[in-house]
Amino acid sequence: MNTETKLPPLLTVIEMTPRGGDVQTLPSEEAATAATRRQRNFLFWGVFLIPTLLFAFYIFVIASDQYMSEAQFLVREPSQGGPLGSLGGAQFISRSTEQTLAVEAYIKSRDVAATMAEKDGLRDVYSRPEGDRLNRFPNFFTYDNFERFYNHYLNWMTVDVDETTGILTIRSFAFRAKDAQAVAAAVIRHAEDFVNQLNARAYRDKLGYTGAIVGKAKEELLAIEERLTQFRNQTGTVDLPRESTAALETIGKLTTEVARLEATLKQQQQSTPNNPGLPSLSRQIASYRGEIEKLRTGVVGQSSSMSTNLAGYERLTFERQLAARALEVAIAANDKARQDAETPHIYLVKIAEPNLVDIPEYPRRWLSLFLVATLSYAVFLILNMFARSVREHRA
Repeated sequence: MNTETKLPPLLTVIEMTPRGGDVQTLPSEEAATAATRRQRNFLFWGVFLIPTLLFAFYIFVIASDQYMSEAQFLVREPSQGGPLGSLGGAQFISRSTEQTLAVEAYIKSRDVAATMAEKDGLRDVYSRPEGDRLNRFPNFFTYDNFERFYNHYLNWMTVDVDETTGILTIRSFAFRAKDAQAVAAAVIRHAEDFVNQLNARAYRDKLGYTGAIVGKAKEELLAIEERLTQFRNQTGTVDLPRESTAALETIGKLTTEVARLEATLKQQQQSTPNNPGLPSLSRQIASYRGEIEKLRTGVVGQSSSMSTNLAGYERLTFERQLAARALEVAIAANDKARQDAETPHIYLVKIAEPNLVDIPEYPRRWLSLFLVATLSYAVFLILNMFARSVREHRA
């Protein structure tokens, strides 16, 4: 008889289970909590705390002071003060919008940057030893070429135009207060030179235009004088109207004299028909009549007569009068243009000279640190929320 008895299944399971109760394993909830804490700490240090500390180190230890010098000026031009001003000849000063924009564009141009680098030592100003390596030119991440220098100039020189008043405000930044003031003064000086160049160009253009008109009028007058000289040589006359008038006066006098002689001849023929002086008187009358006919033929009646040439002569003299009048008007306009051009048409009126400051404008350390800390903390919160939503989605 088999005395071995079988244990119940439940008892067998209990005996095979190790004493002490539960299995020694880490719960899944605690592992997830630890992973979440590590991830949050990584984001906090990597996104917020370390960048903020690095920026604080830079802004308080490395970043150099930047001084600003500000100046204001206005571009004006003379203009007639309406109908009353034009009648009185008075000139008023008005701001020039187009020239203001031209001056603004010139200050921002590469020409000014190149001129100031050559004549005003602008490269030395931007590479002072007081400047930190991030803001100096050149630095370790900026190539030393003109294009980079020009971009640096645009970042350290600002120009603003008030659309209402037309006032230009320039702000120059440098590592030294005197450098900022000197750069702003140099910019204004070059702007004045540019305005003077515009005035000189307007002077040359205006005088060139009126001078060309005067030259053309002179050429036309000389051409007409040449044609008139040729006409006189062809006709053999100097002053055809005066000569024709003299011929007509002579014809009139001779006609009167012929009438008187004929009356005398007729009277003598009646009173003394045998007078020996009658033939001589008749010959004198005939001579006068021949002279009258010759003069009359020279004045009218032939293709070469004075009346035929008089139309061409009067046309030439009329053209000469018009050309002479046009030359007078051109000369007067040229003189007026010279007087107007000698007066500057564009003015640069200084409102505020470049100032010399005692306190640096930048960097604003505490404000910058607050903004960076706020921004980095906001980024940290956004990334932390995004990571939490991803973990919940996976779960």
